[in-house]
Amino acid sequence: MIEPEADYDKWYAAEMQRTVGLPEVINPGHFDFQFMFDPGSGPQFQWISFDWDGSSTEADWAEDYGDDNAGASPGSGAIVYGWASWLVGDGVLVAYYSDEMEMLNAELLPCAIPTDDPLSWVELGRAIMRSLMTASSPPNESESASVSARDDELFDDAPDDIDPGQFGFNFAHGSDSETDRQQISFTWGGDRTAKWVQDIGNGPGLTPGSSAPVSGRAFWRYGAAVIAYTSEDMGMQGWAGVPGIEPYDRKSWVKLARAICAAISEDYGHFPGMTGKQYL
Repeated sequence: MIEPEADYDKWYAAEMQRTVGLPEVINPGHFDFQFMFDPGSGPQFQWISFDWDGSSTEADWAEDYGDDNAGASPGSGAIVYGWASWLVGDGVLVAYYSDEMEMLNAELLPCAIPTDDPLSWVELGRAIMRSLMTASSPPNESESASVSARDDELFDDAPDDIDPGQFGFNFAHGSDSETDRQQISFTWGGDRTAKWVQDIGNGPGLTPGSSAPVSGRAFWRYGAAVIAYTSEDMGMQGWAGVPGIEPYDRKSWVKLARAICAAISEDYGHFPGMTGKQYL
């Protein structure tokens, strides 16, 4: 063991390479480990867990203090929950939230795409921690306008009652309900986050060959939502933050669907305060 007093640089380098519970090979499923990260006051353990099915290019994750730090254990700190995607391009797109820290953010991380190599997941964990250290505050709450004031007149078939589970509907992204039909499906567990897949709907001039599905996650907290998305067909990924989006009924889920389309098309003008970034 290297003593800090003897050679600080060697001790520090050795500490930063330490992990606890890291599998020799990453297999699909749930796995977690602790790794060293320096938040600026010296190296300390951080805990992170991933859920990865092994075949897809995405994973859910949760991060907290490590249980090898004095007085701290997973679940006792300010846990952060997130989603990571590496479908297209370089880097890993993440979106995440923390109720305790009132944090809601998304970012493209400049790190290697994780594989079955355990160290690639440690690198992703450290990249996530760097993002958390500089995370911006959520968008300010405001009254967000929809694409059209005639919401109820636009084409859509959203269920009258939205219940947890899987559901989908067609809707008009713009004001023309005949030529601008979109379709979306949500997987929602009843909390304040949902998976979604968006594509063109059925309408004049729209054929199956025009299909280019986009998938992603939406998180909503503090009167605002963060939308993260990726599409192999369109070769892009990106994110957007939009105030005034907190789905709770039929109309607000349609509003979220239109905000998702606005994020994908980078057409932020109909949603006051909406910002985002797209990576091609």
